[in-house]
Amino acid sequence: MENRKRNVQIIIRVTEEERALIEEKMQQIPTLNLSAYARKMLIDGYIITLDLQEIKGHTAQLQKIGMLFYECRPKGVPFFMQTGNG
Repeated sequence: MENRKRNVQIIIRVTEEERALIEEKMQQIPTLNLSAYARKMLIDGYIITLDLQEIKGHTAQLQKIGMLFYECRPKGVPFFMQTGNG
């Protein structure tokens, strides 16, 4: 192992389902070399970050509307009984 170009080993654990998915994606390339595939994906793979601040703001507004709606119900009547559907 002293003469190897790549002498640092990285070990990851996956489930059987994850392993099957990795093998399925490897067939799309196609490659049989898991080490080369993993190295390529880890180095050149995409990293996607999502900015969900706007959605979080809408969620907070919906929660406030829900609380206002809940507070407008007649007192003493549970909220779920006011639908008129049973």
